Amino acid sequence: MSETEESREAANVGKYFDIIDGQQRLTTIYLILQAFTKLAQPLSGKDEESLTEEEKGKRYAFKYALGQVDTSANFSLSYQTRTDSEVFLQGINRIDESDKSIRETPDHLYMWHAFQCVIEWMGTQKIETVSKVAGMLKSKVKVIWYQLSETITDWKKFTDLNIGKIPLTNSELTTRLQV
Repeated sequence: MSETEESREAANVGKYFDIIDGQQRLTTIYLILQAFTKLAQPLSGKDEESLTEEEKGKRYAFKYALGQVDTSANFSLSYQTRTDSEVFLQGINRIDESDKSIRETPDHLYMWHAFQCVIEWMGTQKIETVSKVAGMLKSKVKVIWYQLSETITDWKKFTDLNIGKIPLTNSELTTRLQV
């Protein structure tokens, strides 16, 4: 990270930004980072008991490889209409499938299943591949953001950003705006 990026990041600590378009992409990136964190954690007793020796060996190798890369999410997500999802996402890498919080809301259930898909995919990949993806995600992926005038409504901002893309019906636009 360059000095300019570090100072910009430090200036944004504690700030909140409204995401007009891209919530699903940010949630996916967050889930991937949480999956890296889970794979870099030491195995718990329950995890260790349920894994084969080969799976344990791979997890220890993941822990070592991912321990060489900063895989922490340096942001959190807060959803205006889903206030409990922030806490759920922050702890998703420590929840097992018997946890009741997974089934508290449809959002939690979908997020949990998406998280499990990421974990399963990583388990099918070479350790070097997952480590490389982790490094690239942290060092190469950037968020493009625009400072928009506060006099423009969210609906106007959303439609302006999406002009020229695949046209959505009014019901799809309403759904996207609510998400």
